[in-house]
Amino acid sequence: MSTALPAEVSVLILGGTKHHSRPLLKWLIDPSKDADRSGVKISHVRLADKYLVSNGTSTTYVEPDFWTVLQDPRVEYRQVNLNVESNLSKTYDIPNGGSYDMVFDFTGEGIGQPELPEEVLMERTAKLARSVAAESARRNVKAHVRDTITFLTVDVNAAPIKESDVVKPKTARAYWWYEAERAAASVPDLPLAITRSAEVVGPYVLSGSIPSRFAFGFLYRHLKEPLKFLWGPDLRLHTIHVEDWCPAMWAIASWVASRSRSSADDLAGESLPPVRMKDKLQDTLREKVSDCCSRTETPRAPLFHLVDDTDFNQGTLINIIRETYGIEAGFVNPLVNAWARLNLQSVAEDINEKHVNAIEGIVKETGIQDVLSGWLDTELLANQSIALDGTKIKRVLGWGPKIKVDGQRLEEVLDALRALNQFPPRDY
Repeated sequence: MSTALPAEVSVLILGGTKHHSRPLLKWLIDPSKDADRSGVKISHVRLADKYLVSNGTSTTYVEPDFWTVLQDPRVEYRQVNLNVESNLSKTYDIPNGGSYDMVFDFTGEGIGQPELPEEVLMERTAKLARSVAAESARRNVKAHVRDTITFLTVDVNAAPIKESDVVKPKTARAYWWYEAERAAASVPDLPLAITRSAEVVGPYVLSGSIPSRFAFGFLYRHLKEPLKFLWGPDLRLHTIHVEDWCPAMWAIASWVASRSRSSADDLAGESLPPVRMKDKLQDTLREKVSDCCSRTETPRAPLFHLVDDTDFNQGTLINIIRETYGIEAGFVNPLVNAWARLNLQSVAEDINEKHVNAIEGIVKETGIQDVLSGWLDTELLANQSIALDGTKIKRVLGWGPKIKVDGQRLEEVLDALRALNQFPPRDY
């Protein structure tokens, strides 16, 4: 049985240092956000992940203000392999005894790694999500939130997916992240909510495609060439700003903590049936695996989409790029699109080679320490939309986004990097 949150809470964040954990940790520790937390104070936060995080020697990107937050006495970073059962159990041991109040699970592989073997995705995404959820249940946490990033796409002309829709994974990454949802949902009596986040946009959030695509305008202005995107303006790239996403995650965790799992399921539960992908691997480990969630089981869990009201798409982005950089920008012709549908890997390799060479030249000329990749994996170039319907969280929780992702918000991403000499100045 879940209960309301105490005046001070402890939080465990697992994984996600490469994408969502850093902004959430900063938001949790920021005293100016106390009002957004209804006055609830943060007593302790532990972030546990596989990366080495050390001032000047981190094995993943860490911005200076994140490093500053790590010096707060309430904060602990722990480098650990969470796939080892004994390590996972020790990670839940809170310094002063007792149990963590909230757990945010951002674990999983495949970010920037489109070609990982499925055995790795299964072990380190779906099976790990099950292990984490089971440990949270064993430790009687008050709220466990499992997030799915933007691997679940829809056809370009399809309506934005609702939480009640049956997903249709297009890739192995999407399949195993969906299986991670099923795995967490199958743990009995876990005070759980599953979130599916649109692309999170904001300063130092560099894991998605939009900051790089926006920066391409700068790159093509330097090259003195027009910028042309594949497919067309209607391909949706739904977004949510980090300053909306963080309070939404908190609101969901608080909602979970205030009721039993059965009550939460009654109010927001969705069925998560087994699905199959339309490819040649139907009878591989996807069908045989039982350590995540049985193929005969259809678990149910509260599920929420986190997305703003911008309805951001490629047409929006192209217009922003034209206005910001003063360059010719548009879309390739139908013949190029037809070629790309059949040879997407080759097209991606050609584009990436051009971008990498151009960026190397800019880095040499300016001396910047570039962190925004000019590389796009094949999946991000595919003719698939990130499109989520966000009405449910408004109805159930009464929460809604406040920020519109526009040119100003995208410039803020680059300006934050410029201040650290990690992106060329505007007048370059």
